[in-house]
Amino acid sequence: MEFFNSLFYFIIVLGILVFVHELGHFLAARLTKMRAEIFSIGMGKRLIGWNRITGFSTGDLPKDWDGGDHTDYRLSLLPIGGYVKITGMVDESMDNDEMHSEPKNYEFRSKNALQKAFVLSAGVLMNLLLAILIFSWLTYSKGETKLKTTEIAYVAKNSLASEIGFQNNDIVVAIDNKKVNNWTEVIDGIVISNLGKDKNIIVNRNGSQISLKLKNNKVLDVLSNNESLGISPKGNVVVLSDIYSLEPAGEAGLMSNDTVISANGNNIVSVKQFIDIISNSKKNPVELLIARETGDTVLTVTPSDKGKIGAGLFEISKGKFEVVSFGIGESITIGFDKTIQYIDLIITSIGQIFKGNIAFENAVGGPIMIAKQSAESAERGFESFLVFIAALSLSLALLNILPIPALDGGHLIIVLIEAIYRKELPLKVKMAIQNIGMLLLLTLMVIIVIFDVLR
Repeated sequence: MEFFNSLFYFIIVLGILVFVHELGHFLAARLTKMRAEIFSIGMGKRLIGWNRITGFSTGDLPKDWDGGDHTDYRLSLLPIGGYVKITGMVDESMDNDEMHSEPKNYEFRSKNALQKAFVLSAGVLMNLLLAILIFSWLTYSKGETKLKTTEIAYVAKNSLASEIGFQNNDIVVAIDNKKVNNWTEVIDGIVISNLGKDKNIIVNRNGSQISLKLKNNKVLDVLSNNESLGISPKGNVVVLSDIYSLEPAGEAGLMSNDTVISANGNNIVSVKQFIDIISNSKKNPVELLIARETGDTVLTVTPSDKGKIGAGLFEISKGKFEVVSFGIGESITIGFDKTIQYIDLIITSIGQIFKGNIAFENAVGGPIMIAKQSAESAERGFESFLVFIAALSLSLALLNILPIPALDGGHLIIVLIEAIYRKELPLKVKMAIQNIGMLLLLTLMVIIVIFDVLR
């Protein structure tokens, strides 16, 4: 069931991103008076489609079909991508006769360098625009909810926070000489601001000011491994869900929506803290103080020999929140700023990979990892799902603009070379570059999928 759930959300996410990307190419082609013969969601055999000449139809169109200025909008068999076929643009379907004939005014190859560059980069621009729109809409519709505390209730063992030197009950005062006033500023200051640079964090510990140092690559290590910093704010509580009746939690009388106040006398403020206590108590009883609508109760649960009790866990905050609302203009500005922050994060991470500070196999994710994270983000809620789509859209944009043959960036390099020398490259050269690029991409994808499976 988990496999089909992940596959479903993977297809949804990929479909949205591919549609937006290819829509950019399509609209740019139309604006520059180029013919777009096919707009396909999916690859391979045509399943169903529509055009102004034949209307709706299933299966392949006749081989001699010529839509003229009309586009065939289609859904194809394999839900692994999509494409726009622009007349006169080099791809594997072109032949020598087509390329050696005089270019017609509606063909890609008849246009000037700026028009070609616009069409090639339009997909990337649409991916950027999608991210800005998502961040802007979330800001406008939801505002920004900020937990009004900078106090750390719990530091997970063997976490980055523990390595930095954070301790329970530390109050974060400033990061890089900038005062922090809420939990959002604490996390942003540690994770996003000045990414890739060493950071100085000031905390108040028992009335004394303590300086903590964070090395530049530590946060990137955590992000690339999809881990958390290991800190929980004051005011968080742990709530149980999905109790399995035949597992220890069900046998102990625990119920969904129970709030865990303490375990073996330890106040519980973090899922990680609770998991640590349970996993270290295999076959040993753990006394839990539970809060319910009917009142507090004490129950004893004995974890299995694997250190599990058979219950879902999530954190909610009982602290004080400040909700800040924004107008349309402010929301767009914030959406743009968040997009820049994510781009900076991605570019910095790529730089750290080449420097050897982040392992390549930990930093990249293929279809398996994307499917898994798509489902996880959807389970966390619609807002989380949209943020995941925005982040992935930016990753797709930056990937496509890289100067690699077969990608948009590779095509842009060819356009630049032809503009400099004022001469079109021979078809054989272009096709060779295209094929080499496809081979490189397929090889890279195989390697990434192997890493996905090993993970």
